[in-house]
Amino acid sequence: MTKVAIFRDPEGNPFGFNAAGHCGKGYKRGGDICCAAVSAITQTACVGLEKYAQGNVTIRMEDGYLDCRLDRTVDSDACRAILETMILGLLSFGEGNPGNVEIINEEVQ
Repeated sequence: MTKVAIFRDPEGNPFGFNAAGHCGKGYKRGGDICCAAVSAITQTACVGLEKYAQGNVTIRMEDGYLDCRLDRTVDSDACRAILETMILGLLSFGEGNPGNVEIINEEVQ
């Protein structure tokens, strides 16, 4: 299962996320469509944030792990829309593929 933590400020605005784990059970690396879908959704959000946050985003990627965070000084409707759209995509995917994705909201001061 892939667990995705969404980081939100006290007002509820998302400013980052991390995704950890692999969805597939018994699949060889690269062979699991669920893992590929979660990767595509989250990595597309990173591409959009890199464009609209103008260098004020930190991304760390390793096998089975992606961490993406906006600098807390970024106040961008476009960046919030990208993150909220990513969340909607993950929720929609998770509904059709139960047991593969868990989304957790974390308020960060």
